Order: sequence, then structure tokens, then C-alpha cells
Amino acid sequence: MFLKLLLIILTIGGTSSSLLVMRQQKVETIYDISQAYHRLRENERTLWMLQVEIARRNTPEELRRRLIDLDLDWRPIPAAPGSPGLRHIASSHRGGR
Repeated sequence: MFLKLLLIILTIGGTSSSLLVMRQQKVETIYDISQAYHRLRENERTLWMLQVEIARRNTPEELRRRLIDLDLDWRPIPAAPGSPGLRHIASSHRGGR
């Protein structure tokens, strides 16, 4: 009888210990996810700030001036994939067919 009682107590103790370990792992995982989320939000905030700074520094007039300074043959990208301008550009790259 004493042996059965000791076995039950040890089983309950082992089960309790394993449940505590699993609970602690869950808490640590939630903490890691929370930290990753906060890093993501901070990176998104930095990205937005950089995009605003780029947009502030590169006005359309400034871009036009720089393109003129480069003296290259720049053409606008057509808005629609099936527009005639895109077919013309694609055919000029294939040998003018």
C-alpha cells in the first residue's frame, strides 16, 4: 500500500513538473513573439520615416532635372500591360518584330 501511494505521489509530482515546464515554454514563446512584433513595428515606423524623407527630397521637378542632367533616353512606363507603348518597347527588345 505504501509503495502504491509513493508511486502515485511521484507520478503526480512528475506530471506537475512537466506541466510547469510546458507552461514556462509557452510564456517564453509568447514573450519572443511579442518582442518580434515590437521589432517589426519599429522597423515599419523606420521604413515609413525613410519613405517620407525620400519623397521629401525627391520632388518631381528634381527628378526631371536629374534625368535631363543624365542625358539618357528615358521613356515613361505605360500604365496598362496591354497598351501600345508596352508592345512597342517589347518588340524593340526582340529585334523589332
